[in-house]
Amino acid sequence: GDPSNCLYLGEQLDSSGDKEAHARACANGTGTSCLVVAAASSREKNMIQTVEAMKQGCASGSAAACLLYAEGIADKEVLSGFEKSCQNGDLQSCVVLNGVQQELSTIYTRCESGDDLACMQTAYALSQDKPQDSERIAKRLCSKGMSLACEALRGGPDGAH
Repeated sequence: GDPSNCLYLGEQLDSSGDKEAHARACANGTGTSCLVVAAASSREKNMIQTVEAMKQGCASGSAAACLLYAEGIADKEVLSGFEKSCQNGDLQSCVVLNGVQQELSTIYTRCESGDDLACMQTAYALSQDKPQDSERIAKRLCSKGMSLACEALRGGPDGAH
């Protein structure tokens, strides 16, 4: 579905409001806690922390975090913000920007090698700039039985389009 719904899910999961507890759980591999941290960081306009939490959640095996991460790192506004901060001397933004560029390349390569989750990430990453390529990838994944890709193609309430 729409990765912004994943942030909404993260907000709903945060019944305690204790971002630090979720940050610790995220660091220890709890993907849903990473979604909570990403949602809270996004509300606080802390894009570095948002992207890092999504990346950790994805590494922990959360498909929602992986899709959110793919969309976030391909978002022109997010990338532009990191570029401006980097140009203004914020080293952390430079490191994140470099990592994002490498990560996108890795995701595309893994997709070309047949990794279905990486292909779904690629479809989300391409949805803004190359919707036809995104749709082509989603159709292939849907034909292989990936329900998330089929939902994105339908463009329903939580579809990618």
